Amino acid sequence: MKRISTLLTAIALIFAACNDNNDKTAETGEGGATADNIPNISLSVIKNFPHDTSSFTQGLVMYKGQMYEGTGGDVDSPVSSKNSHLYKINLENGKAEKALPLDDHTFGEGITILNDTIYQLTWTEHKVFAYTLDFKKVKEFDINTYGWGITHNGKELIVTDGSGNLYFYDPSTFRLLH
Repeated sequence: MKRISTLLTAIALIFAACNDNNDKTAETGEGGATADNIPNISLSVIKNFPHDTSSFTQGLVMYKGQMYEGTGGDVDSPVSSKNSHLYKINLENGKAEKALPLDDHTFGEGITILNDTIYQLTWTEHKVFAYTLDFKKVKEFDINTYGWGITHNGKELIVTDGSGNLYFYDPSTFRLLH
């Protein structure tokens, strides 16, 4: 098991990058970024948590004090010969408390949780799976793009296919909104 201090580092960097910068140059796109106007940030690792380094992590979510992980891989994949899974991870020991394997030829991608429903993308299968928090599959949706990353804004699911495109979906029907 490897300590996942990099996860905490990434979270700290994301929060630092989301500060309210009132620099009008940055907002308007006028001028260019220089070393003088790019803020330096610092961080401190507060705690390390163990993690299974053999996991090909594609999605990682903290929800109601619990950690959920979606992994990628399928039996034919050159990237990972392990099957994709959805896990609920025990933070203290890094071991899976719950595990749900995906089909042999389904490559899992990003996950998010909205309103106590876990959404897991697939990469090339053009599917999104919806589960209860105890991993019962409640829905399966088709999408017209590769699945890469998924998040939400509190009311819509937001999917990317790995390009610069963001697709906004209704979470109950997975109808493309915009």
